[in-house]
Amino acid sequence: MSRSERASNPRGAAPAFLLAVLGSALVAALAIVRHLPPQPRSAHAPPSEFSAERAREILRRLQADGLPHPVGSPEHARVRDRIAEELRRSGYEPSIQETFACGRDGTCARVANVLARRDGSSPGKAVLLSAHYDSVGAGPGASDDGMGVAAILEVARALKSEPPARNAFLFLIDDAEEAGLLGAEAFASQHPWAAEVGAVINLEGRGSSGASLLFETSDDNRWLIRIAGASLARPNTSSVFYTIYKYLPNDTDLTVFREHGLAGVNFACIGDVAHYHTPLDNFENASPATLQHHGQNALAMARALGQSDLAARHRGNALFFDLFGTTIAFWPEEATLPLAAVALLLVLASIGRRRRSNELQMGEAGWGFLASLAMLVVPVALALVATWLLHAVGAAPTQWIAHPLWLVALLWVSALLGAGIAEQLFVRRARFWGTWAGVWALWAFSSLTLAWIAPGLSFVFLVPVLAAGVCGWFLNTGAAAIPAVFAAFFWLPMAWFLYDGLAIKAAALIAAMVALPASTLAPLFSRLREIARRRALRTLSTAAGILFVVASLSPAFSQDSPERIPIAWHQDADSGVARWLVMPDSGRLPPTMKAVASFTPASIAGFPWVPAAGSFSADGPRIDAPPPELAGSEDRREGAARRVRATVRSLRGAPILFLAFPPSALPDSVRIGNHKLPPLYPRAARQRGGWRVYSCLDASPEGVSVEIFFAAGRSFELIVGDESYGLPPGGERFAAARPPTSVTSQWGDVSIVTRRVRL
Repeated sequence: MSRSERASNPRGAAPAFLLAVLGSALVAALAIVRHLPPQPRSAHAPPSEFSAERAREILRRLQADGLPHPVGSPEHARVRDRIAEELRRSGYEPSIQETFACGRDGTCARVANVLARRDGSSPGKAVLLSAHYDSVGAGPGASDDGMGVAAILEVARALKSEPPARNAFLFLIDDAEEAGLLGAEAFASQHPWAAEVGAVINLEGRGSSGASLLFETSDDNRWLIRIAGASLARPNTSSVFYTIYKYLPNDTDLTVFREHGLAGVNFACIGDVAHYHTPLDNFENASPATLQHHGQNALAMARALGQSDLAARHRGNALFFDLFGTTIAFWPEEATLPLAAVALLLVLASIGRRRRSNELQMGEAGWGFLASLAMLVVPVALALVATWLLHAVGAAPTQWIAHPLWLVALLWVSALLGAGIAEQLFVRRARFWGTWAGVWALWAFSSLTLAWIAPGLSFVFLVPVLAAGVCGWFLNTGAAAIPAVFAAFFWLPMAWFLYDGLAIKAAALIAAMVALPASTLAPLFSRLREIARRRALRTLSTAAGILFVVASLSPAFSQDSPERIPIAWHQDADSGVARWLVMPDSGRLPPTMKAVASFTPASIAGFPWVPAAGSFSADGPRIDAPPPELAGSEDRREGAARRVRATVRSLRGAPILFLAFPPSALPDSVRIGNHKLPPLYPRAARQRGGWRVYSCLDASPEGVSVEIFFAAGRSFELIVGDESYGLPPGGERFAAARPPTSVTSQWGDVSIVTRRVRL
């Protein structure tokens, strides 16, 4: 070996690299394990503690029928009555808030919120604990949100067993969340207790297992995070969740409470998301460990908030993250930009020191910076190619697949391989300190940029950069190894759990999350001998190939992770055409269903507001199902406006009624059931292609009154429809033809009749 080769590959390089890899892997593995839910407590736990076994018995009683219970259904009323009985069992006097409410998704319904209270020892603000009891039409909702309801009922029992807290506790088991957050809106805007609320604890579910994540807070959250860090026994949280969730098109009841100016925290689970909004969201699949985590989080936060000054004005957000599920580290958001600037200066100072000591040439730093970019681009490209190929061979036809472990492992290995290939291309030009300078300069500038535009995300770069800046001044091998461990702590657990939250569409992001901490090991990788580097890349290539083959051969669906294939029967009353619609998530019609009827690929014709998706249509029998009517119409001009008042009624007794207005004829405002509908969420209009769809989800046989206001002199058509759960006679053939590895989803199999009305 030449002298230059010995300088590039010093003795001890391999052990140092392996120790850094091992340290990073152990830290990441510990963080992943600590982000699993705790063991459930038995029914013999002290009365003051939360017991998942006791809560699960509550859930068993609530889910006695095991049936879906969407708003307005007979099953829905039975679940409501059982909740009230559980509160009485714990010594409360429940009340029912019955009212009509409309939401910003364009939906309305009569709601029946179940409420109870535990008065505090002092006057003042109260703590609200909330969860919703309605389900979608497809599944019984044992996890979304039966576990949340059972957890709050067990928390209510525990709080009743101890002396009153300083603040009162309000328990809201609200209605019609799935229908557009209507129960929460009814409480926040109409119930007198809403004025008492000083803080909210909301429980939700987007899966049936996994940790209870503190994934959302209200703004000015620093005081809430301080309380959570001091009270939660096993916190699982991060301001990354809080920041990203604000940009997602998802809402929960906490959305309503925030819009009404209330502070609060939101807990949810996302494991086994394949069960979400399907018949598999049942009692058997609801995880006792998740229920335990939900409940102990809610109870701990309730006790802490119960003793807090809820009338105080709180200002300022926090950057925060949990430390191995033991406590929460946080600091003021406004300190982030100065910290990021300090971190950048520390890295630049370390680069300058190595330059002055002739350990680094600026050309090497330039090559190192290019290498750091390549170590991000190449892994992402490999991940995109891998997922495209899996989709092409039919192994990943939908966002959620039955065996995601092989896919996630493939993405991880591809990311490591891509980072290694990129570093290998630049290793001779960048060497150790050039690679170090390039990697940490990129990280430092990323930290500073995020601190400016999205501070809640910045700490995942900032903390490792601070470590690199300090270590880079004093250490040699440790300058790469120590900050690499910090990077692994922040990035790899997120990469591990990201599929649960975002599915295959997050493939590129998962690869990037693995590639970033892998790039911090690149300086040590560069010191390995050429033969060792090539051997490592061959090993990773072989592993990626094996994982790709296994992922390709794995079934895309299973009975526990099925494909979603809802079925609808639609009759157009104007044309007399009736048809069956089958909407598989994969866009591929199963052979068993092809055999039932002559299906042709079709858009969702007749529903132009529904996003285009793979669906199939077959001629259906015309059934004597009278169309909905717009009865007693009164058309009056009021100045420059025109008002149409009528009653929309389903002559066949369907519970759901809807009005759909085309983009060319949007009304100025709409009232349903004497309630003016609030402005639609902007995303609702975008998702519906500019159409405005207004619906009542539990219409009585007498129908529902509507008032439509628009400019005088305009004339246009709208679509009036009604919808009922289940399929008409003959539909059982299609439901039975669904493969055993598929289920209905969302609102289930439905029957729809539409007609056009000119105004």
